Amino acid sequence: MTQVKLLTAGICALLAAGIALAAGQSMADDDRAVADARSTTKLEKCVSTPIDQTVVIDRKTLLMTDYRGNSVVLTMAGDCMSKNEAIGIEYYSTGRVCRPVDVTITGDVTSAIPTRCIIAKIEPISREDAEALKGRR
Repeated sequence: MTQVKLLTAGICALLAAGIALAAGQSMADDDRAVADARSTTKLEKCVSTPIDQTVVIDRKTLLMTDYRGNSVVLTMAGDCMSKNEAIGIEYYSTGRVCRPVDVTITGDVTSAIPTRCIIAKIEPISREDAEALKGRR
């Protein structure tokens, strides 16, 4: 009977230590997440319609800015846009541009055969970086 009590007490002690360790780790993770959020400037990962401005930076790069001032840079897989020509933008589902599958870009829609752009990546940028890109154009 004494051995059963000792065994039960040992198991309970191990369980309590495991719970305390897990709780301590979870609190440390939460503290790190809060510190990271405070130390970095929060960039919106998406832009939402209505879009305020689109700027063709070069044949592979398009800057999109929404009315709230959030900006993303769309980098195409190849040359598909001209600076002085109209482009086509077709949104899917939510009207938010977060991932390459959220929008279709068609370059040079004034020509007989418009060029379909393949979006390689979408990257959120700060307002300051967006203004610098517009100035580089």
